[in-house]
Amino acid sequence: MSAALVLGLVGVPASGRADLVWNLPASDLSAAGKNRNSQVAVAADGATTVVWQSDDPNGVVQVATRAAGASAFGAPVDLSAAGATAPQIAVTPDGATTVTWERFNGSNHIVQAASRPAGVATFSNPVDLSAPSQNAFEPQVAVAPDGATTITWQRYNGSNFIVQAATRPAGATTFNNPVDLSAADATAPQIAVAPDGATTVTWQRYNGSNFIVQAATRPAGATTFGGPADLSLPGGTAPQVAVAADGTITVVWVGFDPVSNNNLIRAATLSAGASAFGAPVDVSLPGRDADVPQVAVAVDGATTVTWARYNANYDSIVQAATRPAGSSAFGAPVDLSLPGRDGGYPQVVVAADGATTVVWRYDRSSYTVQAASRPAGSSAFGAPVDLSLPGLNSFTPQVAVAPSGALTVTWYRGNLYATPGTSTVQAVSSAPTTYALTVAKSGNGQGTVSSAPAGIDCGATCTADFLLSTRVVLTATPTSGSTFAGWSGAGCTGSGTCTVTLLAATTVT
Repeated sequence: MSAALVLGLVGVPASGRADLVWNLPASDLSAAGKNRNSQVAVAADGATTVVWQSDDPNGVVQVATRAAGASAFGAPVDLSAAGATAPQIAVTPDGATTVTWERFNGSNHIVQAASRPAGVATFSNPVDLSAPSQNAFEPQVAVAPDGATTITWQRYNGSNFIVQAATRPAGATTFNNPVDLSAADATAPQIAVAPDGATTVTWQRYNGSNFIVQAATRPAGATTFGGPADLSLPGGTAPQVAVAADGTITVVWVGFDPVSNNNLIRAATLSAGASAFGAPVDVSLPGRDADVPQVAVAVDGATTVTWARYNANYDSIVQAATRPAGSSAFGAPVDLSLPGRDGGYPQVVVAADGATTVVWRYDRSSYTVQAASRPAGSSAFGAPVDLSLPGLNSFTPQVAVAPSGALTVTWYRGNLYATPGTSTVQAVSSAPTTYALTVAKSGNGQGTVSSAPAGIDCGATCTADFLLSTRVVLTATPTSGSTFAGWSGAGCTGSGTCTVTLLAATTVT
């Protein structure tokens, strides 16, 4: 009778990721001049693209790309003609990249876009998205996993601002005609896309008495947006939106509280499968004004909001609050930046393992870009880390995270309008995150376990490190006289292969 080789797959909670390793100092992406408004996006393979506005001499959108596996960005390339401002960028999982911006064409401000298909090195020529005879401003872009791309903006129709959107369906090469999403007097649109492709646009609208926050959603598989829904109490401005993996939508904004006479950060949530947003809740505390909120959602649905809040000395402190996975309430705010100097304009991202990073601008005699991270499995953020060098001001940091957990932060540094100009777009990245996968054999049988990608050959090598989000396929091969009894744990059953996506340290026994 043959002996059995029994292998049970057991998830081991992460003990907390070590502090991020930043590859300092930052690199210059642009020549010194009048450069600003940088944005960053990362593809699934880690290829990273930064766009920015160069005002030498008349406003041109430029782009620089660091290929997957490369250590340096390539030389910048012009995307637009002169007169372009406010670029935004989005990347599909396969690496197809779309950049949008507004441009003054001599008569009107129009929204334009250029795209780079997956596997192609160059961008297409710009295309006009908004109507040529009316002004359009502040474009935002988001892409669905299937490649469908939606761009939203605010258009002035001669009397009022209206939020519009145009979509390039999956597999198409051109955008559809723009559609109106809002009624009159709507501005500051933002957009987010769920994993199933459902698309939500939110904005602020003046209803004749007060600003209110509204949102409209195009369900997965649909071609049209639903009507706008009111989310805020009177006094809602500067909305931001994020969508969880299950489709839950969270919108945050600045709302005026007449009781405390303060601006507070508020949030409303449309739960997966629900037909209406829940009542708004306060995320920041009364007593001092709060501003510039941002929101990000982890794979498990944990939601983190960050903002800047004025203290008693009228300096601003960057704060954050988190709603844990499965909870309906945000925790108490925590301070991320140090008191005594202005901390502002925060941005937040969440890695696949749940590690959360906030970056911001901090006044350290000159403005410096700082970052603080909360490791996977931890409840607390670490101390702030300086990313930019002192001596010259650094402004408007932006951050993106790769599936491997590697972060890229970009900003512009210098005196924007000095003569000659000294404003340079810079970027810095962190090292990718790795987790250990360990195999220990059990039972009376004999055999080996191997992995794809390579690393485990147990046998001799029973522990290997893999990048965060790596899909590891384990194969058990019994020797003659032994049988493989099957897998258990981590969702694996039967006696075939077992697939594990590394989001934490994992042990196979």
